[in-house]
Amino acid sequence: QTLSMDKMRVLARDNLGRGDFEFRVNGQRYTPETFLASHPAPQVTALGAGRMAFSKRGSHFYFQGEMTWHEGSCAMEFMYDTGASDTSISQSAARRFFGVEIDDFDLIVQTASGETRAARFILPRLVIGDGENGFQFENVPLVVIQDQADSTPALEIPLFGASLSDLLRVVTMGSDMTFEASS
Repeated sequence: QTLSMDKMRVLARDNLGRGDFEFRVNGQRYTPETFLASHPAPQVTALGAGRMAFSKRGSHFYFQGEMTWHEGSCAMEFMYDTGASDTSISQSAARRFFGVEIDDFDLIVQTASGETRAARFILPRLVIGDGENGFQFENVPLVVIQDQADSTPALEIPLFGASLSDLLRVVTMGSDMTFEASS
């Protein structure tokens, strides 16, 4: 069964101290204690005013961000997808930006194009905004979507999903959107 990271954290917390309870994530076995230690909940810190405004382009909202993966970081544009549960990038983007080769796509996820395979990772840091005003996230649950058989990326642009936007206050007025620090 595929569960979100938040639901897995709840499951682990609910079963702390049970010596007979373990589960698998990305092919690895975990006890509740080892899972919680190795999969910390995402944290958000406001930068500057703790407010980030951006406008709709076409039928979607886009904004700039920077992902950090171990020693490397890469600036990229994100699309805020109100229907996406997870923050996601394509397999080819993970390879291009971070030199990561992924062979074990053990999740089945539902995308706008249908079901596809994916792998789950924890991204150390993601910053969105212009550097002065925005947000810094740590321990980011990231889903890497497997490219199609012909090597076409399953995602054209990285998606910013509810796994992170739920940590913010989202205000929409027509073609303008604002992320604000939630109180």
